[in-house]
Amino acid sequence: MAFARARSRANGEFNPGVGGPFKKDSLWFFLSGRYQEANSYVPNIFHDKNANDPTKFAYDPDFTRPGVIERDWHVYQGRLTWQATPKNKFGITYDQENFCICSDRVSSTVAPEAATEFNFPLQRFVQVDWNMPVSSNLLIEAERHSPRRALGRHGTATRRGRASERSIRDVISAQDMFVTGLTWRAPHTQFGGPSYNNSWNVNLHYRAAASYITGFTCREVRLQQRLGAP
Repeated sequence: MAFARARSRANGEFNPGVGGPFKKDSLWFFLSGRYQEANSYVPNIFHDKNANDPTKFAYDPDFTRPGVIERDWHVYQGRLTWQATPKNKFGITYDQENFCICSDRVSSTVAPEAATEFNFPLQRFVQVDWNMPVSSNLLIEAERHSPRRALGRHGTATRRGRASERSIRDVISAQDMFVTGLTWRAPHTQFGGPSYNNSWNVNLHYRAAASYITGFTCREVRLQQRLGAP
């Protein structure tokens, strides 16, 4: 089975949400979740029958298993809003997400086992906010939120615990790539060698603002600061 052009394997999204009052005119909640997948077949590339056999180095395409680029997203979110007094409102939001291109860079010249995984296993945002309408013209608000992110790129064999097989593929990757134009067995990157990484990004954001509205004009003074990794 070969494909002259890319076509969808699976494509869909499920995004439920529910919310309402815990206590009338005082405390509200909102919960939501999202799952999305966007998987597509890659034209004219197939899994290698010899991919996990260290005694065989030739590319032997398995025509029953075409290459696929897999992408999936998971998002979970919750929020509480509390009207503490007629003028003071507080809120807290929790958002957690993960995203994976689980067979990144598969193409008509890169076999699936030579792909990488571009993974965001954790994207977490926690936000606390407050606002107070001092008068019909003046609004004061403040918030603090703390994003935390993890991301990384890995060889697909490494993620599945086959480090010894990955090292064998690394040895032959250059010859395979330059002689035939096809990369298989060896993890593939744009620069010809593995560039695996794990990265963390943690920081804090603070914001305070005062808005004054008169007729058709609005003036705002805002202070904002970010601390932590870029």
